[in-house]
Amino acid sequence: MNIKPRDQSRGKVQVIDATKVGDSKGKSFGNNTKLEYKLFMSSKIDMVTKTAAEHLASSKTKKSRTEGGDEEEEEGRQRDKELKELLDTSRLIDELSNSAVAGKERLKYQEKKMMQLGLDKKKKERKPRDLFYGIQEKKQTKASKEIEQARLRGVLTNSVKRQIEEKHLVAEINDMKSGTGSGGKKRKSSSGGVNLDKGRFRNGTLFVSKAAIKKNETTNKKSAFRRS
Repeated sequence: MNIKPRDQSRGKVQVIDATKVGDSKGKSFGNNTKLEYKLFMSSKIDMVTKTAAEHLASSKTKKSRTEGGDEEEEEGRQRDKELKELLDTSRLIDELSNSAVAGKERLKYQEKKMMQLGLDKKKKERKPRDLFYGIQEKKQTKASKEIEQARLRGVLTNSVKRQIEEKHLVAEINDMKSGTGSGGKKRKSSSGGVNLDKGRFRNGTLFVSKAAIKKNETTNKKSAFRRS
């Protein structure tokens, strides 16, 4: 297809030869390129009158403008993101300064917001009770080693064992775990009665076990036998 300009007195006229358009494979149209054919077939008048070189030059200019616009748009998005983070931070400061949020709730809220701003999650620290039992376990381990050494030497007795435990201050924690008092006796649950050596008062009545009565009778018999 040949596109030849021909000047007329009334204006510029385009003369085309489209006899070989159907035979072409789409790569070229006679002496004209596919781009020139598209420009000629365009519905826009300014595209029809443009040459291929002018069209390529305008396309490059438009592309460079588009790339520049993309960079500006990305920069604008980045600034919007920074502005949003700044507003969130200022809002956080205002909310934390509010007296209505106090105590543990305020600390929890502050930690939550700091994590949202990118702060690493705070590791759980050992509580004082955990620390106390940890120290007691270490002391108990040392006491166990000394008790084992005394047993191997053949000098281990209840008294020696008790002294070693008191030395390492583990007797009290052992009593707490086993439910015994400082004297080594098993603690009994309180039932509202008055404890005696030989019985227990409850609701105005003294209750004495048969074993205690029998033991008391045996002790009295031995005392009487010694006196005689």
